[in-house]
Amino acid sequence: LSFKHSLKADKPILVNGCISLTSVEFGEGYSMLASYMFANCSSLETIVLPQSVSEKFDTATYMFMNCTKLNSVVLPSDCTIIPTYAFSGCSALANIIVPDSVVTIDSNAFANSGLTSIKFSSVTKLGSSVFLECQNLVSVELPGTITSISSYVFKNCTKLKNVILHEGMTVTGSSMFLGCSSLESIEIPSTVLSINSYMFQDCENLTEVILHEGLNEISYMSFYNDSKRSEERRVGK
Repeated sequence: LSFKHSLKADKPILVNGCISLTSVEFGEGYSMLASYMFANCSSLETIVLPQSVSEKFDTATYMFMNCTKLNSVVLPSDCTIIPTYAFSGCSALANIIVPDSVVTIDSNAFANSGLTSIKFSSVTKLGSSVFLECQNLVSVELPGTITSISSYVFKNCTKLKNVILHEGMTVTGSSMFLGCSSLESIEIPSTVLSINSYMFQDCENLTEVILHEGLNEISYMSFYNDSKRSEERRVGK
């Protein structure tokens, strides 16, 4: 399927549910995208989104939801938002490069996807359940630019083991790592002032949480049902 710059339409063409669609080509200058545009295209494997669609991509919610064979994605180089449910249910999507221009990843953007690792450099806001139940997610690195984190960001990422939270982060999210049963150790940056409620609930193998002086609050049931947690170690600056 090819979308050319010369294609004329009052609205973007929706091909959601086309189960035989395997590839898509966007012509130079094409700029029309829409929510649900390729949702449930279960045979779609690769997608390259040109810079010309950046503005529309920012609002194209559910765009590739349940594209279960999608394994290669190139995002527009200057997009600023990865929208709600954009890649939710993309179980074959193991890796994705998040452009430095992205500042917001909206709710459920990668929920139930096949991501194995994630790293981004300029994001300031993570919506709720962004990586909910990513069962293959092992490694996460969050930048110090983050100033807003909603709840359940990594809920039930049962293989998540390596987490790096960079200095500069000022917030955490409630139930952020709920059910991350493979998580064993984590260091909270000195710039974080509070640990939110249920943040590490059901992290049954968590044995070490490194905290820093300056932490003002550990909220209600932050470590509820962490059966193997043997210590919380406070270290100075």
